[in-house]
Amino acid sequence: MSDQYSLFGKELNGVNIYIGGLQGVQGENSKERVSEASKMLNGLSPIRIVLEACLSFSEAINAVSVLVVPSD
Repeated sequence: MSDQYSLFGKELNGVNIYIGGLQGVQGENSKERVSEASKMLNGLSPIRIVLEACLSFSEAINAVSVLVVPSD
């Protein structure tokens, strides 16, 4: 995954979380590495785990919104 991301900003109506720049594994054996990681994570992709962690974080800080920008 890429290490480029935007996590959150404070606006007048509360904390809003913006997520962008998540990318899959690149390079040699990338498909095999993602497949192995997904098996270890009970079928969830590594990116999905990162998103779930961000959603849990947003609930913990009472964020008012979460916006995920697709990479496509």
